[in-house]
Amino acid sequence: AKLRRMQGELMCFCPFADRLEGMLERFLAAYPAWDHPWISAAHPMAPLGIVVVTSDTGLCGTYNERVLDSADRFFSENPSAQVVVVGKKGNRFFSRRGIRRAKEILDWGGRYDSARAFPLFDWLMERYSGGKVSGWAVVHTKFISALQWKPAVATLLPLALPDSVR
Repeated sequence: AKLRRMQGELMCFCPFADRLEGMLERFLAAYPAWDHPWISAAHPMAPLGIVVVTSDTGLCGTYNERVLDSADRFFSENPSAQVVVVGKKGNRFFSRRGIRRAKEILDWGGRYDSARAFPLFDWLMERYSGGKVSGWAVVHTKFISALQWKPAVATLLPLALPDSVR
Protein backbone atom coordinates (compact mmCIF):
# COMPACT_ATOMS: atom_id res chain seq x y z
CA ALA A 1 0.00 0.00 0.00
CA LYS A 2 2.83 2.40 0.84
CA LEU A 3 4.60 1.55 -2.40
CA ARG A 4 1.47 2.22 -4.46
CA ARG A 5 0.88 5.51 -2.65
CA MET A 6 4.48 6.67 -3.21
CA GLN A 7 4.37 5.57 -6.87
CA GLY A 8 1.18 7.57 -7.33
CA GLU A 9 2.77 10.67 -5.81
CA LEU A 10 5.87 10.26 -7.95
CA MET A 11 3.89 9.74 -11.15
CA CYS A 12 1.88 12.89 -10.43
CA PHE A 13 5.09 14.92 -10.20
CA CYS A 14 6.79 13.53 -13.35
CA PRO A 15 4.67 15.45 -15.92
CA PHE A 16 5.23 18.66 -13.95
CA ALA A 17 9.01 18.14 -13.93
CA ASP A 18 9.04 17.30 -17.65
CA ARG A 19 7.00 20.39 -18.54
CA LEU A 20 9.20 22.61 -16.37
CA GLU A 21 12.34 21.26 -18.03
CA GLY A 22 10.81 21.79 -21.48
CA MET A 23 9.79 25.33 -20.60
CA LEU A 24 13.33 26.14 -19.45
CA GLU A 25 14.82 24.68 -22.63
CA ARG A 26 12.43 26.70 -24.83
CA PHE A 27 13.21 29.88 -22.89
CA LEU A 28 16.97 29.40 -23.19
CA ALA A 29 16.63 28.54 -26.90
CA ALA A 30 14.56 31.68 -27.51
CA TYR A 31 17.12 33.93 -25.78
CA PRO A 32 20.55 32.45 -26.67
CA ALA A 33 22.41 35.68 -25.91
CA TRP A 34 20.91 35.97 -22.45
CA ASP A 35 23.74 36.26 -19.98
CA HIS A 36 23.10 35.10 -16.46
CA PRO A 37 25.43 33.59 -13.84
CA TRP A 38 23.20 30.51 -13.57
CA ILE A 39 23.91 29.61 -17.21
CA SER A 40 27.70 29.65 -17.25
CA ALA A 41 30.12 28.76 -14.50
CA ALA A 42 30.95 32.15 -12.99
CA HIS A 43 34.00 30.74 -11.20
CA PRO A 44 35.41 27.89 -13.32
CA MET A 45 38.49 27.50 -11.10
CA ALA A 46 36.40 26.75 -8.01
CA PRO A 47 35.75 23.10 -7.16
CA LEU A 48 32.52 21.37 -8.11
CA GLY A 49 29.89 20.65 -5.50
CA ILE A 50 27.93 17.43 -5.15
CA VAL A 51 24.70 16.81 -3.25
CA VAL A 52 24.28 13.15 -2.28
CA VAL A 53 20.74 12.11 -1.31
CA THR A 54 20.49 8.89 0.71
CA SER A 55 18.09 7.50 3.29
CA ASP A 56 18.46 7.81 7.04
CA THR A 57 17.91 4.08 7.55
CA GLY A 58 18.19 0.88 5.55
CA LEU A 59 15.25 -1.17 4.30
CA CYS A 60 15.19 0.52 0.90
CA GLY A 61 16.74 -2.17 -1.24
CA THR A 62 19.75 -1.13 -3.28
CA TYR A 63 18.86 2.57 -3.30
CA ASN A 64 21.68 3.69 -0.97
CA GLU A 65 24.18 1.33 -2.55
CA ARG A 66 23.53 2.65 -6.06
CA VAL A 67 23.55 6.30 -5.00
CA LEU A 68 26.77 5.88 -3.04
CA ASP A 69 28.47 3.99 -5.90
CA SER A 70 27.63 6.88 -8.24
CA ALA A 71 28.78 9.43 -5.67
CA ASP A 72 32.03 7.52 -5.16
CA ARG A 73 32.70 7.51 -8.92
CA PHE A 74 31.92 11.24 -9.14
CA PHE A 75 34.19 12.00 -6.19
CA SER A 76 37.05 9.88 -7.59
CA GLU A 77 36.85 11.93 -10.82
CA ASN A 78 36.53 15.21 -8.87
CA PRO A 79 38.54 14.74 -5.64
CA SER A 80 38.31 18.42 -4.69
CA ALA A 81 34.49 18.42 -4.90
CA GLN A 82 32.60 19.84 -1.96
CA VAL A 83 30.17 17.25 -0.62
CA VAL A 84 26.71 17.96 0.76
CA VAL A 85 25.04 14.93 2.29
CA VAL A 86 21.31 14.46 2.82
CA GLY A 87 20.72 11.30 4.85
CA LYS A 88 22.55 9.36 7.53
CA LYS A 89 23.67 6.53 5.23
CA GLY A 90 25.56 8.92 2.98
CA ASN A 91 27.06 10.72 5.94
CA ARG A 92 28.42 7.43 7.35
CA PHE A 93 29.79 6.49 3.93
CA PHE A 94 31.82 9.70 3.55
CA SER A 95 32.80 9.74 7.21
CA ARG A 96 34.32 6.23 6.98
CA ARG A 97 36.39 7.39 4.01
CA GLY A 98 37.58 10.50 5.83
CA ILE A 99 35.93 12.84 3.33
CA ARG A 100 34.94 16.19 4.77
CA ARG A 101 31.35 17.26 4.21
CA ALA A 102 30.55 20.92 3.53
CA LYS A 103 27.01 20.41 4.86
CA GLU A 104 25.09 17.54 6.43
CA ILE A 105 21.32 17.15 6.69
CA LEU A 106 20.58 14.10 8.76
CA ASP A 107 17.05 14.49 10.04
CA TRP A 108 14.61 14.60 7.14
CA GLY A 109 13.30 11.14 7.90
CA GLY A 110 12.71 10.18 4.26
CA ARG A 111 10.09 12.86 3.58
CA TYR A 112 10.51 15.98 1.46
CA ASP A 113 9.78 19.10 3.46
CA SER A 114 9.87 22.43 1.60
CA ALA A 115 10.39 24.33 4.88
CA ARG A 116 13.70 22.47 5.20
CA ALA A 117 14.53 22.28 1.49
CA PHE A 118 14.40 26.00 0.73
CA PRO A 119 17.17 26.89 3.24
CA LEU A 120 19.32 24.18 1.62
CA PHE A 121 18.60 25.60 -1.85
CA ASP A 122 19.47 29.08 -0.60
CA TRP A 123 22.73 27.77 0.85
CA LEU A 124 23.62 26.03 -2.42
CA MET A 125 22.87 29.20 -4.41
CA GLU A 126 24.92 31.32 -1.99
CA ARG A 127 27.94 29.01 -2.39
CA TYR A 128 27.57 29.07 -6.19
CA SER A 129 27.02 32.83 -6.48
CA GLY A 130 29.87 33.52 -4.06
CA GLY A 131 32.34 31.51 -6.14
CA LYS A 132 32.89 28.76 -3.57
CA VAL A 133 31.86 26.14 -6.18
CA SER A 134 31.82 26.20 -9.98
CA GLY A 135 28.66 24.12 -10.16
CA TRP A 136 26.38 21.75 -8.27
CA ALA A 137 25.41 18.21 -9.19
CA VAL A 138 23.00 15.93 -7.35
CA VAL A 139 23.38 12.16 -7.09
CA HIS A 140 20.12 10.24 -6.81
CA THR A 141 18.32 7.38 -8.47
CA LYS A 142 15.88 7.85 -11.30
CA PHE A 143 12.62 5.95 -10.89
CA ILE A 144 11.85 3.62 -13.79
CA SER A 145 9.44 1.17 -12.13
CA ALA A 146 8.77 -0.27 -8.69
CA LEU A 147 11.52 -2.81 -9.25
CA GLN A 148 13.96 -0.71 -11.24
CA TRP A 149 15.92 2.36 -10.23
CA LYS A 150 18.74 3.83 -12.26
CA PRO A 151 21.52 5.84 -10.58
CA ALA A 152 21.82 9.35 -11.98
CA VAL A 153 23.99 12.41 -11.58
CA ALA A 154 22.06 15.54 -12.55
CA THR A 155 23.63 18.99 -12.94
CA LEU A 156 21.78 21.64 -10.97
CA LEU A 157 24.04 24.59 -11.73
CA PRO A 158 25.07 25.96 -14.10
CA LEU A 159 21.94 25.40 -16.15
CA ALA A 160 22.65 23.54 -19.36
CA LEU A 161 21.88 25.27 -22.61
CA PRO A 162 19.86 23.14 -25.03
CA ASP A 163 21.85 21.54 -27.87
CA SER A 164 20.01 23.76 -30.37
CA VAL A 165 21.58 26.88 -28.77
CA ARG A 166 25.19 25.70 -28.40
